[in-house]
Amino acid sequence: MIPKSFISRKENLKLIEIKVKSEEEALNTAISFLPTNNLKVNICFTGGNFGIGVVKRIKEEKFDISNWSIFQTDERIDSKKEEIIQIKIISNLEKCKGFNILNCNFFPHNSKNEKLDSLFGNLKVIPNKRFDITFLSLGEDGHLAGHFESSVLMENKQFCYTENAPKLPKKRVSFKLERLLNSELIILACLGENKKEALQKLLSGENMHHELMHHKGLVLIKD
Repeated sequence: MIPKSFISRKENLKLIEIKVKSEEEALNTAISFLPTNNLKVNICFTGGNFGIGVVKRIKEEKFDISNWSIFQTDERIDSKKEEIIQIKIISNLEKCKGFNILNCNFFPHNSKNEKLDSLFGNLKVIPNKRFDITFLSLGEDGHLAGHFESSVLMENKQFCYTENAPKLPKKRVSFKLERLLNSELIILACLGENKKEALQKLLSGENMHHELMHHKGLVLIKD
């Protein structure tokens, strides 16, 4: 049984693989690594079914998020309101004790990228420029966050952008994976038969993001 407490890099974690029988079990496992003692932490949430499932479970479990600085791994650009990741994150976390929109550090969701400068500035105040916890979900094509093979590095070298994602919406802005690897703990979900091949390539080093597998604080949740 995984303790419901924050795990520090100081414990010299190696890859932990956890096999689950359902999406519900995967979500419960993921949130079990979140702090329950009101620690001050920087948490980076991904989108997609898994990422939004995580924030929904946080809402349902009534976490106190007073001391959380909230980030997102990536965002969809020029999309319909119901497709925008940060709106989904806010609609769930705003129900939690201590929610403050000023603690949220989001990407812009339109083609104008003025907010990227503000986000870049917020990163500078993070201790050691490191996230405490980052949630990721492996894509069918092997992408992580919004970092695809078609993504190009932006000027500040922390973010990347593509107008040719494999699925709609096509335009995505994201932290590049190397930046997300600078996290104390990474929770990676790989759920569903349609992701088995992508996971195998990641494990065998064939995926463009294979360096993730060398991260000392990686927890892989798979079915």
